[in-house]
Amino acid sequence: MLNTRRLRFISSLFIAALLSVVAFAASYLEPSEFSVWVFLVLTAFLFLIWEWAVWVSGKLDKTVLWSEGLGKRLFLQLFYTCLGALVVCNIPYGIYKWYSITYLETPGSIGSIGYVLLMVNGYVLIFAFLVTGLQLSLYFMEKWKDAKLETEQLQKETVKAQLDAIRSQIDPHFLFNNFNTLYGLIQESPKLAGEYLLQLSDIYRYILQHREQEVVPLHEEVELAKSYLFLLQNRYGKALDVDWSLNAGDTPFYLPPLTLQMLLENAIKHNSIEEEEPLRIWISIKNDGYLEVSNSVKKRDDVPSTKLGLQQLQQRLGYLTDKAMQVTEEMQLYKVRVPLLTLSS
Repeated sequence: MLNTRRLRFISSLFIAALLSVVAFAASYLEPSEFSVWVFLVLTAFLFLIWEWAVWVSGKLDKTVLWSEGLGKRLFLQLFYTCLGALVVCNIPYGIYKWYSITYLETPGSIGSIGYVLLMVNGYVLIFAFLVTGLQLSLYFMEKWKDAKLETEQLQKETVKAQLDAIRSQIDPHFLFNNFNTLYGLIQESPKLAGEYLLQLSDIYRYILQHREQEVVPLHEEVELAKSYLFLLQNRYGKALDVDWSLNAGDTPFYLPPLTLQMLLENAIKHNSIEEEEPLRIWISIKNDGYLEVSNSVKKRDDVPSTKLGLQQLQQRLGYLTDKAMQVTEEMQLYKVRVPLLTLSS
């Protein structure tokens, strides 16, 4: 972020030009007059101090994070930056004064050394503070931009995931299968066909009502899932076995729209469903605030798993909570744990 050559070069020249005026004023206290050589030396000093400050910042980014304590990090960055700046300036200045006094015919006023050192170190410390302040400003500005971009990206991904979930429900294959089932029921059991049609319409009404919302109450997600399962169980019969255990107590939980339906669809899509070996699904609320959907595993070879649906759900949840979704597969049990949301999440 701060290590670009252009930024280093421009910053060094700009601040060197400003301090050249100071050096010119200080030259009255020294026998040598101001020159281009002085300007170049100042530029070199400023460049070294700037690079040292960048190095210190990079090292502290790995050892003392801002999130661990703003005061501690700020103190350490200022301390090490100032220490390095004093070393960078005082060692060369000390060598120069020693050479001047030892070998030059006109070494200058020895009595002025203490005053000049005090003045030089004062300017060095001021510059070190300025460098640290500039670095911190650029750092926080960059972090703010990153956070803003991340938020916008999460919002886009949330909307995309919601649209994908909606598209999955109005997929022609989904409609085709349900209309075929409905047609058969009309001939065999008109009453059941009417109930089937009502459940199908409830699903699409839910989609239209909640497509713009970030979260919906858990009980509404459960009602949608039951409508969805009603359609599937009329198609698969005893080959699909679902066990519910939803004791949420008095806590009003929320989920992103179509979360539960997507998890059920995922289990049904990727596993064989046969009466001889039914697909079993368990839906429960755990004491740690997670909704757990697990299913027996008998994978279908003709449906490759892309994990796209789960990735989209994780992205949506990442926008709403710090808790992570958990996916595990143990023996013949596939388990997805989704954090339940509250309005204070």
